Amino acid sequence: MDRRNSAQSSQAGASNAAEPLRAAVVGVGHLGKFHAEKYAGSNRAQLVGVVDVDEARSRAVGELLQTEWFTDYRRLLGRVDCVSVAVPTQLHHPIAKDFLQAGVHVL
Repeated sequence: MDRRNSAQSSQAGASNAAEPLRAAVVGVGHLGKFHAEKYAGSNRAQLVGVVDVDEARSRAVGELLQTEWFTDYRRLLGRVDCVSVAVPTQLHHPIAKDFLQAGVHVL
């Protein structure tokens, strides 16, 4: 067995035994909704919630994907392992900083 096959086998075994990542998406416009759909459809992630400052949009995506919805991203701090930040560029830093300081992986 070559090293590459061995590494792939051990990675696959590890991922099957692990709990799904608790994931969320902040900003559920076009791109954020796409991220949320991917998390919701993954067997390696559990979509914990979606956030948008537009309450109607947040609610619509949350209900569509059968997850909690919020208008304040801080409600997810301490509840997720990873988060996709899909908000306008000028808002990335303060949101990502809060999640990073809480030990959350940020995309």
